Amino acid sequence: MGINQMLALPERIRHKIVSLTERSHHSHMDLNTALPWSQGIDKGLYPKRPDTCFIYGTAAWDALTPEQRLQLAWDETVRDVSMFIWLEQTLPPLYVGFINKQGHLLPDYLKDYLLVFSKEEIVHIQVFRRYMEMLGLPLYGAPPGLHELCVEKLPTMHPVVGILCTLLLEWVAENGAQHCVASDAVDPLTRRLFRAHHREELRHIAFARWVVSALAPQLPAPEQARLRQFTETLVERLFPQYTINAEIATRVPFPLGFTLDDETALHAARYSPNNLRINDERFSPIIRWVRENELVSPGFTFPCMPAEGPAGAA
Repeated sequence: MGINQMLALPERIRHKIVSLTERSHHSHMDLNTALPWSQGIDKGLYPKRPDTCFIYGTAAWDALTPEQRLQLAWDETVRDVSMFIWLEQTLPPLYVGFINKQGHLLPDYLKDYLLVFSKEEIVHIQVFRRYMEMLGLPLYGAPPGLHELCVEKLPTMHPVVGILCTLLLEWVAENGAQHCVASDAVDPLTRRLFRAHHREELRHIAFARWVVSALAPQLPAPEQARLRQFTETLVERLFPQYTINAEIATRVPFPLGFTLDDETALHAARYSPNNLRINDERFSPIIRWVRENELVSPGFTFPCMPAEGPAGAA
């Protein structure tokens, strides 16, 4: 597949995407009915598993009072919701932009799914914003580099690059969110929020995996090399940012063992034994898929993950 040729997917993938589009039309989130909003949020409960907190298992965590640990968990949840809002409001312009600017590369069934995808993301933003209004806490800032990447760079690149980037951003965020709320002890509305969102994001992730797995091997060798470089650059930033968002050091009135500008302490916190453990649990499937599809070089090392063994074996 040349860089300027129409995206030619196998018939079995075309059929899957058409079916996925129909399922999206049949079952989708609605702002007013997606969650039992009248139930409210119980801020006396954890919104996430305590062991998924950024500094769990460190001396800084041990030094916190029970009230401070609860506050930290809620602030981290605000980080997650903020991250989804910032990310998902960049995706509809990106995907509709591909249709407008590079539509000659896209068969109609791909255009149809990109439109459905964009519609779903808009509703997700509205759902997350209503949740934040109920919570009464301010958003975190956008992840550094997100606007430049999704708004400025990706619209000028091949659609396969945009689909791959979207996949990795959403897959990391989704696996992390589901790992955090995998407990009946967390606030029920928060858990239902992430669970309801996940049902649609699973479709987005499946779509992108099918497209990238089918099309990346068709790219000319120089384009495949550039795609690997793009992937490596992205995950080198993405994994550390997700593991700990340093902005939290400016949000809570107690020490976390690192400050916003202390890269050494922040690096140590990101590589704590607990963070390595939970990253292995939530991100190993992503890393296996990336390696199986040769989207990184064989010797590439994923940050904030346990050592994989010789030659980066998954």
